Amino acid sequence: MPMATNSSDLQAVLKFALEWRKGNPNSKIPIDNDGKVMEPRILKASKTVLQYTDDSTTPKYVNVILGQDMDGRMVTQNRAVIMGVLYSVDLMWPKVALSGLHHILVTMDRSREYFLYAHTHHDVDISLMMILECVKDGSCNDAGESENKWIDPAVWKSPDLTFTRESSSLDSCPNSDITIHGQNLNSKKCSSFHNGDSYKNNRASVDNKEDRFRDEQCSTSTCRQLKVATYNVWNFNSYDEGSYKSRMSQFGKLCQQNNADIFGFQEVRFDFKKRAHLGPNQAQHLATLIPQYQFVFQPAMSYPEDVFSRVEEGVAIFSRHPIVSHSYILLSRELSDQGDTHQRICLHAEIETPQLQKVHVFNTHLPLSETARNRNVQEIWSFIQTHPKPWILMGDMNAEPHSKAMLFLSGLETIGDVTTKGFQDVWTALNPEPRPGSPGAYGENEARDSGLTFNTLEDQLVKRIDYLFVALDGTAEIEAVDLIDDGIRQQEVTSDHLGVSVTLNATKREQRNEI
Repeated sequence: MPMATNSSDLQAVLKFALEWRKGNPNSKIPIDNDGKVMEPRILKASKTVLQYTDDSTTPKYVNVILGQDMDGRMVTQNRAVIMGVLYSVDLMWPKVALSGLHHILVTMDRSREYFLYAHTHHDVDISLMMILECVKDGSCNDAGESENKWIDPAVWKSPDLTFTRESSSLDSCPNSDITIHGQNLNSKKCSSFHNGDSYKNNRASVDNKEDRFRDEQCSTSTCRQLKVATYNVWNFNSYDEGSYKSRMSQFGKLCQQNNADIFGFQEVRFDFKKRAHLGPNQAQHLATLIPQYQFVFQPAMSYPEDVFSRVEEGVAIFSRHPIVSHSYILLSRELSDQGDTHQRICLHAEIETPQLQKVHVFNTHLPLSETARNRNVQEIWSFIQTHPKPWILMGDMNAEPHSKAMLFLSGLETIGDVTTKGFQDVWTALNPEPRPGSPGAYGENEARDSGLTFNTLEDQLVKRIDYLFVALDGTAEIEAVDLIDDGIRQQEVTSDHLGVSVTLNATKREQRNEI
């Protein structure tokens, strides 16, 4: 539901989120001379009550004992089980150059503590900031209309966004026209604009100029490289009681050493019982370990031990570069299938990179059931096709390379009369397929083939189930593929999976046009 921008709970949410992130080296949160966060402009705010359900549809109710009446009889009340609240806020600092448009997701648990699920931000056209200044005093809206009516995140990333203004008066702008997606706001006053200027955003022209600028600036191979990695966090597991903190510290070091521009993490948890470690929210743990990244965490499944607990697990995307938008789909499941009881999702992030411009990144964690995986990869493929290339799909697929689902993603298998096109499995693009560690596949002391990613809890890795698929459409080439591996097996492992990373080398604009 929408929230009033001056509500006390919204102000508390913002205070928590902005204070928690203000010291981050990539947060772009403006700080005044006294070290305090400057007051932002709230563009849009909403909250969602998180209610427990047994079947993903019907709200769960329990009888709560309120006490006794005058006759000593027990008084109960049937109440919905509320797990928490999720707040979504879009905000910006119009008067602060390069501060950008920010999106924040904060959850409040049953104990009324706040936790950060997402903080993303990206640059916006300066003319939008000027329009915001008009909106501040109501001068750029029709009388009686809500100021937030037309201020939507979709506006900032639209390819056909156009701003025009014609006026001969600096003070009153009586004939000013401001058009967004064909909607004339017919403002009566636009004092923030300079007299006689025209503000137009021709996206094709801008993209060509940015392309040429990047080509001129990126004369070395390093600045043309985009590195992307997938890594299963292994939720709150650890090799012995109390060692989670040291395990996560090692996990963060491996991520820093890998130095990917974009990470996709799986098995990221919120678990209310884990406060004794680093707190219940693993997304914040990761944001502390690799603080230079924006991030979005999206829970998928919930499996609390009782109706009043809160345990959520999902996937996250972390990026050094601006996350322009993010979304997700729920993947279908069949509760009668024992390998498909947990809810799964595919998380999407649109990321503005200096190497490839906008890249659409997808992160998922597929179920244990082969039937479910075959169904889910079709749903993911349909979702991916609603976005323009280049595409990057990553995740813990719980499937080996010869499986129907993985062959489908590689374009080598048809499922339901559908065949994918354009995806490359980055590992096999540069390396031979590793032999799985099945009985008899290797000699007694024979080293395992490189490329296996699971299970580090055994003395030897046995299979490849972690993947990166790319559809680059001539924008880049696969330059290198690496494993994220500290070599530890069986005891004190960093994760039960190895991570996988790919380095993409962007082609120059003139090369793209030739393809």
